[in-house]
Amino acid sequence: MRAFQVRELKICIKIMIEFSQNKIGYISSLLQVYVYITSPKKTAFHLVSILISTMTTAFGSAMVSYDLDVSVSNRKKNPEFYGYVKDTNLERSSTFLVLMLLAAFQNLSRTIGMALLLAVSGSTTFVIMGAEMALYIVFKVLRNDFVLWIPGLEGALKYIVALIVHVVVKVLVDFTGLIHCRTPKLMGGSLFTFSTVLGQILPFVALSLYSTSTTVENKTNPHGINTVLIVQDCCWGLSVIAFFGLIDREKWSTFYGMITGAKDAIRIFRSTDDPAIKTDAIFGFFGYYSSFLDSFKNEVIAYMHENWAEWERTQPEWFTPKFISSVGDEFIPGRALQQLNDTSVAEGGAGRNRRNSVSVKEILGIKE
Repeated sequence: MRAFQVRELKICIKIMIEFSQNKIGYISSLLQVYVYITSPKKTAFHLVSILISTMTTAFGSAMVSYDLDVSVSNRKKNPEFYGYVKDTNLERSSTFLVLMLLAAFQNLSRTIGMALLLAVSGSTTFVIMGAEMALYIVFKVLRNDFVLWIPGLEGALKYIVALIVHVVVKVLVDFTGLIHCRTPKLMGGSLFTFSTVLGQILPFVALSLYSTSTTVENKTNPHGINTVLIVQDCCWGLSVIAFFGLIDREKWSTFYGMITGAKDAIRIFRSTDDPAIKTDAIFGFFGYYSSFLDSFKNEVIAYMHENWAEWERTQPEWFTPKFISSVGDEFIPGRALQQLNDTSVAEGGAGRNRRNSVSVKEILGIKE
């Protein structure tokens, strides 16, 4: 498998690991805030515990976003998305600190909001959160940006996996503001920004319901909570200003772009002359999007047919048997396709084998 394709898989796995490692932290923070709000006896220990959980989650989120952005290979592959962190030591350390603050305030805002809703009614909480998730999924579907093609997944399974991925991404953005999720292949810039801003507004809606509720026992002073939320929002806003002041201005557009995953793949394909990057954009981890128009498909076919013989002659590092097996028949010139089939038959097969899956060992970089 090509290095680019493995790296895409590792990025997805890193995000899933971030979710799995911190999901207990999300729940812990939520429960701690809920206990503090509903408890008749409030202590400094509760606040310290909430702070520790929040900062632990923030550190994990900042580390994932930072590592992915400063990666040399990621910046080479997609320079228009990666590279918002500048290169001096002071700028990098300052940006990492601000990433932590952004994640911390995002986590704190969401947990306070959900804790207030839970104090009012569990059913109300699930209705609001469910409606928010449903609107996110509908938005993706309407833009033809829901299904992520993943090697080895076909039929209903690819839709199920896509749903799981989108739910995980939405939760990560809601509770950590994970910057990397703004990529068009996941949430997208404009939707990412909208979700993070919404995360700062929802606690005030929850507080309004909490204040007017007659069923909440041991109610915490709403005015005190309102003050905390205002201060928290102001600190978040200052962190946002500091973040955009620190990062590369050319990357600002990645936070409000409306481009879909498929269109982003087309952009990458057309913006570079590097065949490794061009082919990875189309046949990489997210594979060949079903939403591509025939006109672009014909463009890819023409490019592949024009260059295939040269790649066979020079054998670049990425042009491996595993890459070749991931390419559809229509993208391979007739002579080369016939030769691949003949070779397979001579070796006892029924024709060339299309590679539609990837092993865990390859994803993790474990050699045989």
